Amino acid sequence: MDWSRLKLVALGGALTVAAIGVGALLYPLTGLFDTAATVPHSPLVAYMVHNTMIHSVRDRADGLAVPARMSAADLAAGFCSYDTHCVACHGAAGVARAKFADGMYPTPPYLISQPDKWNDAELFSILRRGIKMTAMPSWQNTLSPQQTWQLVAFLKTMPKLPVNGYAQWRRAGLCRGGAPVSLPRPAPLDESTLPGARVRPTAETAEAAPSRPVPGRP
Repeated sequence: MDWSRLKLVALGGALTVAAIGVGALLYPLTGLFDTAATVPHSPLVAYMVHNTMIHSVRDRADGLAVPARMSAADLAAGFCSYDTHCVACHGAAGVARAKFADGMYPTPPYLISQPDKWNDAELFSILRRGIKMTAMPSWQNTLSPQQTWQLVAFLKTMPKLPVNGYAQWRRAGLCRGGAPVSLPRPAPLDESTLPGARVRPTAETAEAAPSRPVPGRP
């Protein structure tokens, strides 16, 4: 075996790895990465950022205690929180989002069907913690845990509203003490709960009792 050649190959590999590492450290200082919201991520960066976010949310939501049920009053309160804090960026059925939301990157998704892609604990985690490098803020300093669960309940109910339901609730003055035109019957959160799933109560969810575990993921 030619040890001299092997040492050269090893040295070359080590230098290549070191050069890549130094380049990665210096890259942010070059200004080559365009941070403008008008320039989309490359497909690779978009894939990495999006999937990192999904797995981060799922990991931190795993085991959060979810309220067993929400009342019609909770649903109405969740609607008012959404109308106050969320509709400008995310829109609603029959309600366009604000024009400024089109200038954000990533663009805030319409939430008419999006909530079906997340379970209740994951939505709670997103609302409480926010998402870095997006315009999604943390609401933990604005909404209490109970108010956050109420907002989750509304997000899960919103796809079931009639097309003009959201606008009707607005016109009815629901958030000013008026009665809603039509209030869907709140369903227990995460109806597919599996027995024996792990529960990890936290300080954030302590106010939302009674509670039950979130369905486990495969």
